Amino acid sequence: AAVFNNQFSNLVDAYFKGLSEQDIPNYINALKEDKELPTPESYTSGVPTYNSMHGEFDFTRSYTTYEEHDFLTKYDVPILEVARGCIFKCAFCAYMLNGKKKFDYIKDPAVLKQELITNYEKFGIANYILSDDTLNDSDYKIDLLHNVFTSLPFEVTFSAYLRLDLLYYHQHQIQKLKEMGLIGAYFGVETFDKEAGKVIGKSLGEKQKDFIADLKDNQWGKDVKMAVGLITGLPNETRQSHDKTMDWILDTNNNVDRVTANALVIPLVVDVLCLLPKNETANSSSQ
Repeated sequence: AAVFNNQFSNLVDAYFKGLSEQDIPNYINALKEDKELPTPESYTSGVPTYNSMHGEFDFTRSYTTYEEHDFLTKYDVPILEVARGCIFKCAFCAYMLNGKKKFDYIKDPAVLKQELITNYEKFGIANYILSDDTLNDSDYKIDLLHNVFTSLPFEVTFSAYLRLDLLYYHQHQIQKLKEMGLIGAYFGVETFDKEAGKVIGKSLGEKQKDFIADLKDNQWGKDVKMAVGLITGLPNETRQSHDKTMDWILDTNNNVDRVTANALVIPLVVDVLCLLPKNETANSSSQ
């Protein structure tokens, strides 16, 4: 980034960071109409930088419009954003919309219902991936979506990100999720080690294995595919715990359809310019 800023900043008119649904149109319209440009949030190497995560954009009444030339069919599975941001602040996550309020940035039910009906009537689409960061972060949201999806004149199916520990403590949501069309659940379990889980705010521990088995064997059955995400190398995790988790992953009877395991990585960011000889500049090094 430092090399780019120093070499090419004179070729850049503006930087846009984060969610810029309103920042970019405002900037372009100002150029088009020869008006004063919007005031930037900051400057990067002297370049105006717009970093409004929400700005004037009204997510609650936003929707995606597909055109005929998008060539969508009933076999396509679009991504549908029913809410934006995450109410949690997991220690390993640097997502820019962490820590939102529970009921913020949830799509208006009337807008959502019309979007679903339009997609079905125009293209026959009834299957979605819900991109909400945590679909089951509140009963309010589950009830709202349940009312919308079950009131449609056709059946909708979807997959979504869910928190397993929240579902454990709010088990009345289990059947509601299935009723409203859940066919795929991705759980960010991260760890089965209770002590490691405490560090990241997920301390259900080994209970998660039994709960996963209950969901598959008694609650959802084969109707809902389940995937689990794990992180190895969290603080307080022991080698014994790691080996135990590996055994669970390799067990063909672990009741999940997919496991994604990743190592905890802390990236090392190095300013490339500091590696150049003292008598050379970034410009001369490119010759």
